[in-house]
Amino acid sequence: MQKRYIRKPSDVRKLLSEQLNILREMKAKTNEDKIKRAKAIAYISSISLYAMRDGDLEERLKILEDSLKNE
Repeated sequence: MQKRYIRKPSDVRKLLSEQLNILREMKAKTNEDKIKRAKAIAYISSISLYAMRDGDLEERLKILEDSLKNE
């Protein structure tokens, strides 16, 4: 498995996306495993939404900072 370094929100989004894909491809044998997998997918999806929001805010803040520097 490739090492990942987390330095910015986009790195988190990539990592979470990879993990979601792994979970979605897993085959669950029992109902208990299906429930655990569904909970993990829901949890990672929730975290992904926060990472996306934070990444969007970071990009918007950078644009504002750059525009203030140019004034």
